[in-house]
Amino acid sequence: MLWNWLLAAWLVLQQPNGGGSVRIEHRGEVVMEVQTGDYIYPLPGVPMVDDNKLNALMDGIAKRTDLPPVNAALNGAGGIVPEKPGNVLDRNDFQRQFFGSD
Repeated sequence: MLWNWLLAAWLVLQQPNGGGSVRIEHRGEVVMEVQTGDYIYPLPGVPMVDDNKLNALMDGIAKRTDLPPVNAALNGAGGIVPEKPGNVLDRNDFQRQFFGSD
């Protein structure tokens, strides 16, 4: 019985990183600044991520930062134009950093 109360008290005391401001940057340029609390359901004791809002945020960031790769090619003089790597948002890493679990 004591363990149940301790577990319940521990769950109530666990609050999400809710009000913190996060600046999202890409290559030194600020993409946007958001509040982490806007992406968490306000349930007492059990923080729940609002997946729809978080996915919409990541989609917006991806639109601004993702860049497809460019294959190598030949120019008009027969020279080789080197390939250029692309950029893709790592969504799992973004979520870990966004909610501060790293």
